[in-house]
Amino acid sequence: MAVPCRRMQQLLLKLVPGTPLEVARRRAVFVLTVLVVALLVAGAAVLSRGAGTSRARQASSIESQEPTPMTTTTSIGPGTPRRVFVRTAEAPRKTTTTSPATTTTASGKGSSRGVAMGPAPRRIVATGGPAQVTTPTTSGTVPPTVPTTPAAAAGPCGSLVGVYGGPGDPQSVTDFSTLIGCQPRYAMEFLDGTSWASITQSGYPYPPWHGSGYTMIFGVPMLPNAYSANSDASVPGGSCYGLTQGAAGNFDSYFTTVAQNMVSQGFGNAVVRLGWEFNGNWFPWSAGGCATAFVQYFDNIVTTMRAVPGSSFTFEWNPTRGDLGVGDLASYYPGDAYVDWIGLDVYDNEWGTYPGEPTEFDDMQTQAYGLDWLAGFAAQHGKPVTFPEWGLGWGTCSADGQAVTGSQNVCGGDNGTFVSDMIGWIATHDVVEATYWDYGTSSVDNGSNPAAAAALRASRG
Repeated sequence: MAVPCRRMQQLLLKLVPGTPLEVARRRAVFVLTVLVVALLVAGAAVLSRGAGTSRARQASSIESQEPTPMTTTTSIGPGTPRRVFVRTAEAPRKTTTTSPATTTTASGKGSSRGVAMGPAPRRIVATGGPAQVTTPTTSGTVPPTVPTTPAAAAGPCGSLVGVYGGPGDPQSVTDFSTLIGCQPRYAMEFLDGTSWASITQSGYPYPPWHGSGYTMIFGVPMLPNAYSANSDASVPGGSCYGLTQGAAGNFDSYFTTVAQNMVSQGFGNAVVRLGWEFNGNWFPWSAGGCATAFVQYFDNIVTTMRAVPGSSFTFEWNPTRGDLGVGDLASYYPGDAYVDWIGLDVYDNEWGTYPGEPTEFDDMQTQAYGLDWLAGFAAQHGKPVTFPEWGLGWGTCSADGQAVTGSQNVCGGDNGTFVSDMIGWIATHDVVEATYWDYGTSSVDNGSNPAAAAALRASRG
């Protein structure tokens, strides 16, 4: 930089004449100016190098702290979908029935014969909780997915086999398929009945079943859990009060939304179970003493859901087995125009006294509102038969179908004979769907109930 400055100084002296004193003063000013400029340039260079170093360090720090990709796991459904819909913590899905007269308290299931059943005889213990699944979205409408073939065992089980293995849990259906050696056609799920908002949500229970390849059966609550069994239509919050409000059309809009959700999620051909087990006293839509309102409300829901474009639902009407003191079940029948399938929930369960095999299954057939009634009533109306739920019992149970007594629910335990008897009955009647309850005390996974599992495997084909 010294040579250019000297040349500039000489040029300045030539261009600016004056006395020697003036020239000296000008020279001093010029030198100071050059020094200042030089200092400024040097400082800028230092600052630039420092900034570059800082940015490099910052980039290095950010790179070293870069998080790994995350997946969000969300609880996607209610806990036990029977009796009370609640969201609970994850719990073991399977239980094992043990020695004779052993009390099992997980997963209450279908009822017994027609007697007064005492206080809260069914669905007493909440069993399990929502499956944990990774979900790419948390709300809003999820586009329908083209079904694919279930990745289960070789070949289908036929056209009528279904299974329920727990809320939001397609893997449980795959496990069942592997165990019995064939693929069920149907998988069952329940809408969350906590409130109208949960019943009409567009998320749960649909996303886990996208692309599963199963024909879905959805249990659709007629009323949310705020209602309870009460035959007096004047009591707000009672089931008959709610059914009467529904019969007047006050809840139709909710079921328009439910149908729209199913269609938009790709389940416009689902089987819809409305108000299942209405003849019991354990669900919010308990219809005892309120047959007229139940029938009209059922008809309203069917009409409303069918009106949604893209819908092609199959509507299933099903009480549970036995005379539970609500009168003639025919008075609760919504009519042939509103029912596609007629079903009955059947479990190897009784109240107080279990007579043992083969007496128990004989009684199941001949009792009031038992299997014989089901076959005759369905034939009378020209409808096929279904078993929306069937399986082993719970409570105080024998080991494998022996007689047992108790103060409440009693059952035959790991009763392979009952399973074989049910499969035989199904094979000789006009049954289009039979969904095994592979959950709680009725589960056959993980080595539970080996006799029942063997009977199921023997029936494949």
